[in-house]
This record gives sequence, C-alpha cells and structure tokens, in this order.
Amino acid sequence: MDSLIIKIPETDTYDDAYTKVEHYLRALRIENRRILSKSVYVILEKAAAEHQNNPSSDIAALAMEETYKLTSRWCKNVLDLPPSNESEIPLKDKIAMLLSNVPTKWAKYFLSDDKLPEGLVKAMKKAYLTAGPEFQRARMTHRALDFNPAAGVLAETYKLANKNPIAKWLIYGAIIFIFALIFFLTR
Repeated sequence: MDSLIIKIPETDTYDDAYTKVEHYLRALRIENRRILSKSVYVILEKAAAEHQNNPSSDIAALAMEETYKLTSRWCKNVLDLPPSNESEIPLKDKIAMLLSNVPTKWAKYFLSDDKLPEGLVKAMKKAYLTAGPEFQRARMTHRALDFNPAAGVLAETYKLANKNPIAKWLIYGAIIFIFALIFFLTR
C-alpha cells in the first residue's frame, strides 16, 4: 500500500463509496488520518477496477465488498487461518483485532502486506483464543415465582377484591382513609 496512484473518478457515487468505506474503517477504530485515507484510496482503486469490468454494479457496494475481502484476508493471514468466505469479516476475527488493539498500536500494519511484527501476531492470536465462548445450549425450565410476604398479602387482597364487590369498596375506602390520614398528619 506504499505506492499510491489515485485512479478514481471524481463523481458523487465515488464520494459516497469513500464515505462508506471511511466510516467502516473508523468503526474498526482506524483513527490515523494518513493510514485511513491511504487504505480508503487503495480500496477504491480496486473497486474502480472491478467497476470497469462490471459497469452496471454500484460502486459503493463494490467498495464495501472489497473492504470486507481485504480485511478478512488480512485477519486470516495474521491468524494463520484457512481462507473462508471473504464477503465479510467473521465476528471472532474482528473482536480479536479490536481486543489486541491493532487499530491504535499497530495501525500502520493494518491491511499491509509488509512483514508483521511478532507482537502483533501474538496479540491477535491470544485475543482470538479469548474472543468469546463458543455457542452453548441453555435449558430454561419453569419455576414458580417467589414473592416476598408483602407481595403475597397484596395478591390475596387483590383476589378478594375481585371476587366480592363489598370487599373491594371496603379495601378502597381503607386505602383512601390511610392516605388522607397520612396527608393530614404530615401538615
């Protein structure tokens, strides 16, 4: 990525593609402006070359596909994993990249074909192993609700009030009387 020859037309569609790729790389925490711009231009050049082969396709979509491919390929290369579906970065690879602090500590090596520092490779591999637990089945069984004693009394009172209209009015009257008493005693 060191030799940068810009062969990108200046149109609104390329501006939109630039913005999308830049936002995606910023979401991966690439904050160094020089590296960010360089990476975006390399991706847009590849997308422009692909767009020449297939002019009916959307340049922003091509740019994002190229971004996914390059990032996925780079992660697989660092982690020594076999290539897989490169249409998107696997979540575990992305988490390993973020946990190992690649975007800030080793930003100049991101998407680079240069020889990677041993610290970066070790940090990524360690983070990949701890990136999260594997899927486990969980069993959810029905359990009775555990109410405290006050909630039990309220539940029984509510049941009584619904069964007997006279009891309902007595309970409502008692509640109003208690609130009125509290109101007048606190004045």
